[in-house]
Amino acid sequence: MNGARQYRRGAAFELRVRDKLKDHGYFAARTPGSKTPVDVTGVRADGVLFIQCKRNGKLAARDWNELVRLAASVNATPILASIPESGRGIALYRLTGEKPARSRTQPREPFTLAAEEARTA
Repeated sequence: MNGARQYRRGAAFELRVRDKLKDHGYFAARTPGSKTPVDVTGVRADGVLFIQCKRNGKLAARDWNELVRLAASVNATPILASIPESGRGIALYRLTGEKPARSRTQPREPFTLAAEEARTA
Protein backbone atom coordinates (compact mmCIF):
# COMPACT_ATOMS: atom_id res chain seq x y z
CA MET A 1 0.00 0.00 0.00
CA ASN A 2 1.44 3.38 -0.93
CA GLY A 3 2.17 6.04 1.69
CA ALA A 4 -0.61 8.46 0.73
CA ARG A 5 -3.28 5.76 0.77
CA GLN A 6 -2.01 4.40 4.08
CA TYR A 7 -2.09 7.93 5.59
CA ARG A 8 -5.69 8.47 4.38
CA ARG A 9 -6.83 5.16 5.87
CA GLY A 10 -5.12 5.98 9.19
CA ALA A 11 -6.59 9.48 9.24
CA ALA A 12 -10.08 8.13 8.50
CA PHE A 13 -9.71 5.67 11.39
CA GLU A 14 -8.65 8.49 13.74
CA LEU A 15 -11.75 10.46 12.72
CA ARG A 16 -13.95 7.42 13.44
CA VAL A 17 -12.40 7.13 16.91
CA ARG A 18 -12.92 10.86 17.51
CA ASP A 19 -16.56 10.60 16.45
CA LYS A 20 -17.15 7.58 18.71
CA LEU A 21 -15.90 9.60 21.67
CA LYS A 22 -18.16 12.50 20.76
CA ASP A 23 -21.10 10.09 20.60
CA HIS A 24 -20.31 9.12 24.22
CA GLY A 25 -20.24 12.68 25.53
CA TYR A 26 -16.55 13.49 25.22
CA PHE A 27 -15.04 16.66 23.85
CA ALA A 28 -12.74 14.97 21.36
CA ALA A 29 -9.98 16.32 19.16
CA ARG A 30 -7.64 14.73 16.66
CA THR A 31 -4.04 15.92 16.42
CA PRO A 32 -3.03 15.10 12.83
CA GLY A 33 0.64 15.09 11.96
CA SER A 34 1.64 15.98 15.50
CA LYS A 35 4.29 13.24 15.80
CA THR A 36 3.23 12.81 19.45
CA PRO A 37 2.04 9.63 21.15
CA VAL A 38 -1.54 10.97 21.17
CA ASP A 39 -3.68 10.80 18.01
CA VAL A 40 -7.00 11.63 19.69
CA THR A 41 -7.72 13.26 23.03
CA GLY A 42 -11.06 12.80 24.78
CA VAL A 43 -12.15 14.98 27.69
CA ARG A 44 -15.24 14.44 29.81
CA ALA A 45 -16.14 15.33 33.41
CA ASP A 46 -15.00 11.87 34.56
CA GLY A 47 -11.56 12.01 32.96
CA VAL A 48 -9.20 12.43 30.05
CA LEU A 49 -8.32 9.79 27.46
CA PHE A 50 -5.08 9.85 25.45
CA ILE A 51 -5.60 7.57 22.45
CA GLN A 52 -3.10 6.13 20.01
CA CYS A 53 -4.86 4.77 16.91
CA LYS A 54 -3.34 1.76 15.15
CA ARG A 55 -5.61 -0.03 12.71
CA ASN A 56 -3.62 -3.27 13.19
CA GLY A 57 -3.36 -2.88 16.97
CA LYS A 58 0.46 -3.03 16.90
CA LEU A 59 2.35 -0.39 18.85
CA ALA A 60 6.11 -0.52 19.34
CA ALA A 61 7.31 -0.77 22.94
CA ARG A 62 8.97 2.67 22.77
CA ASP A 63 5.72 4.34 21.60
CA TRP A 64 3.62 2.29 24.03
CA ASN A 65 5.75 3.33 26.99
CA GLU A 66 5.85 6.97 25.91
CA LEU A 67 2.03 7.02 25.85
CA VAL A 68 1.79 5.30 29.26
CA ARG A 69 4.26 7.76 30.82
CA LEU A 70 2.67 10.84 29.28
CA ALA A 71 -0.82 9.80 30.42
CA ALA A 72 0.45 9.07 33.95
CA SER A 73 2.09 12.50 34.16
CA VAL A 74 -1.29 14.24 33.79
CA ASN A 75 -3.59 11.57 35.26
CA ALA A 76 -5.07 10.64 31.87
CA THR A 77 -6.01 7.13 30.73
CA PRO A 78 -3.78 5.69 27.97
CA ILE A 79 -5.83 3.92 25.29
CA LEU A 80 -4.95 1.95 22.17
CA ALA A 81 -7.65 1.98 19.49
CA SER A 82 -7.62 -0.66 16.76
CA ILE A 83 -9.88 -2.45 14.33
CA PRO A 84 -11.18 -5.73 15.82
CA GLU A 85 -10.46 -9.05 14.12
CA SER A 86 -14.00 -9.00 12.74
CA GLY A 87 -12.95 -6.00 10.65
CA ARG A 88 -15.85 -3.88 11.88
CA GLY A 89 -16.08 -1.26 14.59
CA ILE A 90 -13.44 0.02 16.97
CA ALA A 91 -11.71 -1.91 19.74
CA LEU A 92 -10.42 0.11 22.69
CA TYR A 93 -7.81 -1.12 25.17
CA ARG A 94 -6.58 0.58 28.32
CA LEU A 95 -2.81 0.24 28.61
CA THR A 96 -2.15 -1.10 32.10
CA GLY A 97 1.61 -0.77 32.21
CA GLU A 98 4.81 -0.45 30.25
CA LYS A 99 5.62 -2.91 27.51
CA PRO A 100 8.99 -4.69 27.67
CA ALA A 101 11.22 -4.11 24.64
CA ARG A 102 11.09 -6.87 22.04
CA SER A 103 8.22 -8.54 23.81
CA ARG A 104 4.90 -9.77 22.49
CA THR A 105 3.39 -9.11 25.92
CA GLN A 106 0.88 -6.31 25.76
CA PRO A 107 -0.19 -5.14 29.23
CA ARG A 108 -3.69 -4.02 28.34
CA GLU A 109 -7.33 -4.68 29.06
CA PRO A 110 -10.50 -4.05 27.07
CA PHE A 111 -11.96 -0.59 27.64
CA THR A 112 -15.52 0.41 26.96
CA LEU A 113 -16.85 3.93 26.99
CA ALA A 114 -20.15 2.69 28.44
CA ALA A 115 -18.35 1.21 31.44
CA GLU A 116 -16.74 4.58 32.05
CA GLU A 117 -20.20 6.17 31.97
CA ALA A 118 -21.57 3.64 34.45
CA ARG A 119 -18.95 4.68 37.01
CA THR A 120 -20.27 8.23 37.06
CA ALA A 121 -23.98 7.37 37.09
